[in-house]
Amino acid sequence: MKSQRPVFIISILIFLSIAAPAFPADDYFNHITVFSDGKITRFSQMPIRVHLAPTPIGVEGVETYLESFRYAMREWEAAADGRIQFQEVASTANADIRVRWQRSGLTRIIDTALGRTELTRLSETDFEVDVVLSLRERGSAALLSQKKMRTVCLHELGHAIGLWGHSPDSADVFFFAATAQRPTDRDKATLQKVYATPLHTPQHEDAIAVLKTQIEANPRHARSHYLLGAVNFDKGKVDAAIANFTACLALDPGFQQANEKLLLAYQKSGRREEALVQLQKMLNREASPEGYNTAGVMYYQSQRIEEAIAAFKSALQINPRYQLAKDNLHQLYREQGIAALADETYPQAIAFFSQALQLDPTDSTLYSLTGEVYAKKGDHQNAIMEYKKALQFNPGATDAKQNLARSYNNLGVQLTLSQRWEEAIDAYQQARQLMPDLASVKTNLTDLYWKRANTLRDQGILDLAIEAYRELLAFDSGALDVHSLLGDLYFQKRNYPQAIREFNEVFTADPENPQARNNLIAVYHKYGQVLDNQKRYAQAIAQLEAGLALAPAHINLRLSLAHVYEHAKDFNSARRVFEEILEIEPANLQAKTGLVNLQIQRGNYFLNRKEYTSALKAFESIPESDRGTGIYNTIGYLYLMKKQPLKALGIFDTALADAPQDKVAYQNLLSIESQFEAQLNRTDNPQIAVDNLALVRNSLVHCLIGRNEYLKAKAKYRAALDLTLGDTEVKATLINTGIHLAKAFQKKKCPKNMKEVIRWVQEQAPDNAAVPQLLEDNP
Repeated sequence: MKSQRPVFIISILIFLSIAAPAFPADDYFNHITVFSDGKITRFSQMPIRVHLAPTPIGVEGVETYLESFRYAMREWEAAADGRIQFQEVASTANADIRVRWQRSGLTRIIDTALGRTELTRLSETDFEVDVVLSLRERGSAALLSQKKMRTVCLHELGHAIGLWGHSPDSADVFFFAATAQRPTDRDKATLQKVYATPLHTPQHEDAIAVLKTQIEANPRHARSHYLLGAVNFDKGKVDAAIANFTACLALDPGFQQANEKLLLAYQKSGRREEALVQLQKMLNREASPEGYNTAGVMYYQSQRIEEAIAAFKSALQINPRYQLAKDNLHQLYREQGIAALADETYPQAIAFFSQALQLDPTDSTLYSLTGEVYAKKGDHQNAIMEYKKALQFNPGATDAKQNLARSYNNLGVQLTLSQRWEEAIDAYQQARQLMPDLASVKTNLTDLYWKRANTLRDQGILDLAIEAYRELLAFDSGALDVHSLLGDLYFQKRNYPQAIREFNEVFTADPENPQARNNLIAVYHKYGQVLDNQKRYAQAIAQLEAGLALAPAHINLRLSLAHVYEHAKDFNSARRVFEEILEIEPANLQAKTGLVNLQIQRGNYFLNRKEYTSALKAFESIPESDRGTGIYNTIGYLYLMKKQPLKALGIFDTALADAPQDKVAYQNLLSIESQFEAQLNRTDNPQIAVDNLALVRNSLVHCLIGRNEYLKAKAKYRAALDLTLGDTEVKATLINTGIHLAKAFQKKKCPKNMKEVIRWVQEQAPDNAAVPQLLEDNP
């Protein structure tokens, strides 16, 4: 706080009674440590960093004042011949000189009116400077003219860079009531001499001589006694300093800096009782805000914080407008808040900052610090509100703007975790507008789009998931994985053309990606099958061939393609594809079965068209190992249609050998029997008809045995024997069938029927060796 360390305030309006000499010297170097404790106090590191506060909002006509101060900086840079350079900075934290504006003329803290420059020593070797510039003269409503403001800026900035005194020449910028618009040769010579002199070089004797001359000329000028005391105090002549401060206070008991310095002098000299007496005198004489403020400073220096706060509050109870006490209490709350922030005791930090803001509601830095507390607590909503307030009072506060961006970013993370997607997006967008180069915003926003889309996909809300992935692509066009996910979603929605487009985006960008290739193949395959089911065969073929272009050896794709050709009745193409499969994989059962089914379909196709010869050719081209009972029945039927019953008979026998109870073959045999019976009276060669009839009845016997209809088999066998046979082979066939029938009765333990059948066989073939054996086995 300002009262913690020695603070010296200078102004362009210090009224002195010393007349200017008739022949001024080339410089006024011996005057320039009067306000800096009698030692060279200047900047040694360049550039000198200057923070220019924005001019107050809502005051018309002050737009040129910032330029007036920049004009002063340029003039002093030129006057120093390169020894001095200024650099404007955005933050007060790293500024060497802090410049702020006051709406009206300065109060009577010191005898100043339009400007003051405050030197605060941070240590024996370090210091900082605050410049306060008034927009108006005291008691006037009119703003300073640009010309007068230039003079004020030149004068106050000159103090700040090391000219801590006044020139006795009215032409100089540093005359106490200057009107100069640019530094004179004497100003320049003095400045260059200051910067040629080592930092902190003592000039005590020169300052003392000047101040004594002033006191001799005007013994009742309290400030001169105070300044002399400050030089003696710095020189180490504490007793002399106490005498000077006492003299000052005798002239002006309310001279606040003298009271404070006197207390410091008493403390430094170890005269604590006198320090306390001095303080008590001040308070007993008058419970003044100045006295309580001094008490607050002393308590603060002793780290008795609660008592310091109470003292500053007492000062403000007496005079709520007493700025120094308000500033000190404001600074104390501020320091305590910063300490609590460092200790991570966040509620206390917020309380301290809140109390400080009640004293100065325009302190943008405090709003920023409060925002930092909320940010560390994870309360980013409140942090955002505080940073906004900081920017309201200081739109150029870069730190507040960046922290606001970070808080929006962190709020976006919180909202994302709560799946409040739209609010999170808005927070991230706010962060991007404030701080476009904040890399984590893009990362977090990308993460949000991913999480939102993936969540909707996992919930099965496909349309919204697709929309979310589209937004992700709009934000990050390089996210190729999104196309894969979109392809999968479109696949689930059976929008296969769009799925193909999405998967193709990935494959085109990365042809070596196996997953991209497989996805594209899968959707081509599925879409081809769907088109096949819709009987859109040409389009189905196009999709499947597109898949095969990516995977020529893909067996299932080829099988599907063959089936499409098959359904389209393009049997030759279907056969070609099945054969290609077998070239790749000779043992492929589906291809083999497919070829068989293909021939069946070809055969059925011709059969339906009553093209029996073509149909028979198709069915007979099926390998015997792949023929089932149904195929044999069909071939037999085709022979019947072609009027070739004997060939049909052989085919039906084969069918019944595989499936003795097959009804179709049985019915077809009965049909053939009827045909042959009908031919007995109509043929030119009845013997052939008889022999054929005997053969079909012979087949029926075997069929009936297979159907476990033994008595019907016996009757059908008798009917066959009753025919007058001409062909000896037919007779031999019937003999063997009879023996087979007898054995069937033997197995069923029907000896009577067995013996009767054996007798019939003996009648036809008395010498057959099998008959006696059967009789021996069944006496």
